Amino acid sequence: VKAFTDNVCNANLAKVAVERLDVHKRFNTFSTPLLGAIRRFVRELSSGRATVRRGPKPLADCVEAILGAVWIDAGGLAAGGWAAAWDFVTSNIVIAPDRPLSVEVVDLTSPSSQDGPSSPVLAQPSATDTSPRKELGRKRPAPLSPNSSAKRGAAES
Repeated sequence: VKAFTDNVCNANLAKVAVERLDVHKRFNTFSTPLLGAIRRFVRELSSGRATVRRGPKPLADCVEAILGAVWIDAGGLAAGGWAAAWDFVTSNIVIAPDRPLSVEVVDLTSPSSQDGPSSPVLAQPSATDTSPRKELGRKRPAPLSPNSSAKRGAAES
């Protein structure tokens, strides 16, 4: 399993997208920064550097989408989806497994699972969360410091 998980990360999937699937040649975007990042990544790969640590995530996302399409096209869970997806992964993504890969599928969402949660756990926003609020189109207010509430009370009087 370690050989599989070591190879399935954004950097390696982006590398697969460029070196094996030529996704970068067909990637359409109007984002100049993204195109620049893809060009730099392709240059780094072709320069022969020993290790390229990061790759553009959209390239990795394309490989994930292709893998999902292979699985669905082969019939998904009901037919040969796992076998087709397995063939795609082992021939394109896993570079050099150091031991046989596991084919065991574990359902972590079932109540009978001893190791996993019975329902997904969602993160609660923190008091200092300033991420955009899409539903209102504005940012959350910054947290109040002890001095700011006293200043506001004096200003309202």
